Amino acid sequence: MAGKKPTVMHGARAILAIAGQPVGIFTNVSYQVQLDVAPVTILGSYAPVTTEYVGMEPVSVSATGWRVLDHGPHAVIGKNGERIVPALAELISADELSITVYDRQDPTKKIADITNVRSQGFSSGVAARSLSELTVTFIGLIYSDESLPDNGEPGAATLPA
Repeated sequence: MAGKKPTVMHGARAILAIAGQPVGIFTNVSYQVQLDVAPVTILGSYAPVTTEYVGMEPVSVSATGWRVLDHGPHAVIGKNGERIVPALAELISADELSITVYDRQDPTKKIADITNVRSQGFSSGVAARSLSELTVTFIGLIYSDESLPDNGEPGAATLPA
């Protein structure tokens, strides 16, 4: 008896939400989780004897899509007035965002959930005989997905309130 056929994720199944609001202009979203691994070297050995995890870098996110008029990088997208990229005057008070990729077949399934996100900026341009694109980069602190829905806090220590 054959088991259930695995479901492969693809772009047509993906729904992207920023600050809890679906965003339809992006055609590509990529994210990277980079773990810090250090070699352990000891006296009397020419090479490391093992490796150990020593940390994790912020989650890098890049979203590329079409540059749609009246929906640029400073457009308000959140219910609380959040912008994808804050305006200069809002930098000191801009809230953190969340970026979530949902499975359209099962909207309760989070394929990628990145929290404590801040925009790092954007790039765009125009060219003859070409559609204009917009790329926005972000960093976030915590990555979770459907196989690990609650990835925890960054560590035992926190900044004072």
